[in-house]
Amino acid sequence: MPSSLKTSLFARNVQLNALAVAANHGWLKIYSGNQPPSPEIAPFDQVCLCMLRLNRVAFAPSQLAILVANPITDDLDARAGGKATWYRVFQSDGITALWDGSVGLKASVKDKETGARDPDLVFNSVDIQQHAKVSVTNFSYSIPQ
Repeated sequence: MPSSLKTSLFARNVQLNALAVAANHGWLKIYSGNQPPSPEIAPFDQVCLCMLRLNRVAFAPSQLAILVANPITDDLDARAGGKATWYRVFQSDGITALWDGSVGLKASVKDKETGARDPDLVFNSVDIQQHAKVSVTNFSYSIPQ
């Protein structure tokens, strides 16, 4: 039987603001390969393509249960080349994982008709070239009700 658990907007904002503090001056790492089942599972055969530094205050305060990232420092020298498929956000130590998500291109109208969903982090191109500059201009995270 599906859960009927729901949280208030206030409660989601409290959760998100605590998570935002944990992400301060953290890292956004972009990977190729299959996303592990949970953030507690360290990448094994996935390749870290690039690492972008989150701001000292990583996110603006949550409103409407959405965290919106403050400016993110570009990775000026991507570590490896490959197809970006998922990301992980880490605390400032670069080791403690906070959350994962999918990386991809925005689904087309045709894809949406078939039920395909947009990735969590949308790129103009998922093909990362080694030593290239990688930028993320918009990044957000939310907790569903």
